Amino acid sequence: MSALSGLQKELKALESERRAKVKKAKGAAGSNKKKQKEAAAAVDAVFDKKKAEIEANYAAGSGAASDQDPSNLVSAMSSAGISPATAPGPGPEPEPEPEPEPDLAAVKREKARLKKLKKKLKEQQEQAQIDSDMANAGPSNREVESSAIVSENKFEDNKLKIVEVEADGHCLYRAIGHYLNKSHEQVRSLAADFLTADADSFAPFLSEEDGTFEEYVSKVRSSADWGGELELRALSNGLKRRITIYNSSKTPILIGEEFSEAGEMKVSYHRYYYDLGEHYNIVGSK
Repeated sequence: MSALSGLQKELKALESERRAKVKKAKGAAGSNKKKQKEAAAAVDAVFDKKKAEIEANYAAGSGAASDQDPSNLVSAMSSAGISPATAPGPGPEPEPEPEPEPDLAAVKREKARLKKLKKKLKEQQEQAQIDSDMANAGPSNREVESSAIVSENKFEDNKLKIVEVEADGHCLYRAIGHYLNKSHEQVRSLAADFLTADADSFAPFLSEEDGTFEEYVSKVRSSADWGGELELRALSNGLKRRITIYNSSKTPILIGEEFSEAGEMKVSYHRYYYDLGEHYNIVGSK
């Protein structure tokens, strides 16, 4: 084997070993680019020294013919894919430019905007479906009943109208409070006081489900339980005022008919106004 062929073979083997060592060193460094670069440089330094020793040996005639042409040595190194020692070795691989970090605040704002838009579209679709269902379903029980209260009791002729009251369990007390200029809490206290003052008259109207008379009065005073005709009678008696209850029949219910019409308090009674159950509204003048 000629010296030239021996050099080529030795340099190719050295280069293969170098590449394997560099790959292994980078793998050990993990994903950190800086550490990969440092590990590769350390391996290159070791193999650059080995390469220089091989070149020096062949240049001095160790393992090479005495008349070896230096240009053949350079050619052999080039064939092996290695630059001569006198040429600068390959520089480190350039680090890729870091990708710009996303604007997290802008991303959050956009996500919030899309979420809000999606919710709004869903609400619009649901409302459109409800409107469509209602249009196809015809008048509700509430509408039929309210219309009957107005027509059967000749509200138009008497210039009366239904004034809606909040449905929260206090509707009766709110309706009476409208005429007394009092809060529903104050009207509840009045009703409880009037019930207590005439317990012998009102206690017989309670059922077993209502509990004791004292328990019932306590609920009237401080709970959100609905009031009914018993409380209206207690208020009428205690206040000495007439209460007229309009319903879907032609004949309203009069409580305290013996009292003057001057202080009359008018309410409407609805069975189907809300899904929750019975409800009272104010009947006011137009």
